[in-house]
Amino acid sequence: MTASSGDYSGQRGSGYHQKHDAGVETGRGAQCADTFPIPPGRVGVLSLLGLRSFVLVWLGGLVSLAGDWVLIVGLPLVVYEMTHSTLATGTMFMAGTLPRLPLGSVAGVFVDRWDRRRTIVVTNILMGLGLLPLLAVRSAEDLWLVYVVQMGEACIAEFQRPALGALLPRLVDQDKLVAANALSSLGSESTRLVGPALGALVVAFFGLAGVVVVDAASFVVAGALVALVIGIPRSAHSVASSAAANLAQLCLGVWRDWRDGLRVVRSNRVLGVLFAFCAVTGVGEGMIMTLFVPFATTVVRGGQGAYGALLSAQAVGGLVGGLLLGRFGRGFAPRDLLGVTAVVFGVLDLLLFYAPLFVTGVGVPLALIMLVGVPAAGMGISRSTLLQTAATDQYRGRVLGAVSATVAVAGLAGMALAGLLGDRLGIVPLLTVQGVGYVVAGLMVLLVLPASAGARQTSASASAATSM
Repeated sequence: MTASSGDYSGQRGSGYHQKHDAGVETGRGAQCADTFPIPPGRVGVLSLLGLRSFVLVWLGGLVSLAGDWVLIVGLPLVVYEMTHSTLATGTMFMAGTLPRLPLGSVAGVFVDRWDRRRTIVVTNILMGLGLLPLLAVRSAEDLWLVYVVQMGEACIAEFQRPALGALLPRLVDQDKLVAANALSSLGSESTRLVGPALGALVVAFFGLAGVVVVDAASFVVAGALVALVIGIPRSAHSVASSAAANLAQLCLGVWRDWRDGLRVVRSNRVLGVLFAFCAVTGVGEGMIMTLFVPFATTVVRGGQGAYGALLSAQAVGGLVGGLLLGRFGRGFAPRDLLGVTAVVFGVLDLLLFYAPLFVTGVGVPLALIMLVGVPAAGMGISRSTLLQTAATDQYRGRVLGAVSATVAVAGLAGMALAGLLGDRLGIVPLLTVQGVGYVVAGLMVLLVLPASAGARQTSASASAATSM
């Protein structure tokens, strides 16, 4: 189960695929220039709603995520119903993950050199157009189109994902970064609350064509909202594009930037532990991406409705978790929050996977998956905050891109194992790896990561508490 908010790659994550020359610097203590009036005394999350640029990007993300959830539900259901094969479903997810291997780190280099706002706008438009070939899928013989589209969308998403993650710290002051991630988490969980149910309905009444139209339209709207953002300065490392630029010199510069980014990761203990966390949990995520459809339809025995309901149910817990973090998060260091919530998340997942073996119906699995959403919210917020604060703005795109590549390698391993062994060993035994992986990763964070990691962001959690 995907726990991280803002991650566009998982079945139960927050999505599927998450500067102008003028403006005032933000994210380093400066006040954002484009603000709406906020009543005095309102701080934390509500104060973020006065930042025009942040609100536009946030709303764009919500629209895009809502459309993504329709696709997340619809496409695996269609593929599994056409083939009744975990291997075919796993191949679909592998096709969407393979591009992250060569592009994960390299795309982050380009993001650090490009205008991030423009990158997000262009990638949204391209991803919307890239979905249209799915309209031609009619039977299992057309599945090759699904795989091609998945690979194309994933290639584009590799440039959008680090651009979004690297842009956020430039939209808000650093002491509000946890609050911004918390608001993003609440928003993404809200889209998950309605998106999967909507996706199941769209598949039932309009088929794959309806799913494609909804998600493509969401990309266009999201790109239009981000296009309205103004006043965000270029990164200090960004390079203006030029048709006359020497190609060899550009390639050399990209190679040097990529090498420097990897050096930053190797020399930073916090980043090293976070990368290990992503690798350990990524294997299980690959498995759940492949096996969650058959788990919901055959193990839980609930059909399409159960699949959509289970995906939406975690959003309820996610919303509660976000509110609890805002209310009681004062004093929790991001390291402690990440470690504890990962352990709790893993234990609850194990209970969820084995519950259908002892009880019938979808009631108990729905209750358990709601509980899973609570630690998932804290885990996503704390991991995002640690990643964003462990790297400087100059290297942030490369670091987030490298995270994507790491998750891709681990996820591919999990998808391959699930696709090849799911029909032989059974679904629940393989899903056990996912739950155990989160327990191990959480303990690793608590035992290895420095207690001071991300501690400077704790005050932001307290600030968010006053307004959530």
